[in-house]
Amino acid sequence: MQAGSAGEQVKGSSVSQIDLAEGLVPIDLDLVPPDSKLDYPLFLQVGENDDHKFILLKNRGTTFSERVRSRIRRDGSPIFTKQKHFQAYQSSVDAHLEEFLTDESVPIERRASILYQKGEDVMEAFFDRPDSKENCAKAQKMVGHIVRLAHTNENGLRSMMMLARQDYTTYTHSLHVCIM
Repeated sequence: MQAGSAGEQVKGSSVSQIDLAEGLVPIDLDLVPPDSKLDYPLFLQVGENDDHKFILLKNRGTTFSERVRSRIRRDGSPIFTKQKHFQAYQSSVDAHLEEFLTDESVPIERRASILYQKGEDVMEAFFDRPDSKENCAKAQKMVGHIVRLAHTNENGLRSMMMLARQDYTTYTHSLHVCIM
C-alpha cells in the first residue's frame, strides 16, 4: 500500500500523516475483524529505515474490509492505533475472539498463540482482583475458548493425549491450570 503526502487519496481512502507524539501502539492485524465498523482508528506505518511516517488508514466508524487486510498483509506494514483507543481495540478483540479462534483459514498455531496471550491477560486481571465478578466471568469464558479450540481441532485433542502418554505430570499440571 503506497501513500504519499498528507491528505492524498490512496485507492479510495483518504489518508493523513500524523505525529508520533500522539502515542501510537502496535496492534495485531489478524485481530481486527473484517467487515465490521471500527471503534478505533487504524494507522499504517510507511517509510523505510529511520524515516517512518504514519498515515490514517481507517477512522473510527468506518468498515475494515478483508481486501484492505490482504493488501496490508502483502505489503508487510505494521498497523497501530492511538493509545487512548487501545481499550476499544481490546474490547473488539474480546468480542470477536470466538470468530478468530474458529477460523479454519488461520493456522492452529496462530490461534493457539492468540488464545495464550489473551489467557495471560485474563489471568493477570483475575489475580489482581479475584473477587471481581467481571474477572471471574472473563476467566470462565476463556476456559470455554480453550476447551472449544482443543475440542474442535483434531490436532488439539491428539496433542493433549500424546502429552498425557509422554509426560503425565505435565499433562495433569496443564489440566489443573486450565481448571483453576
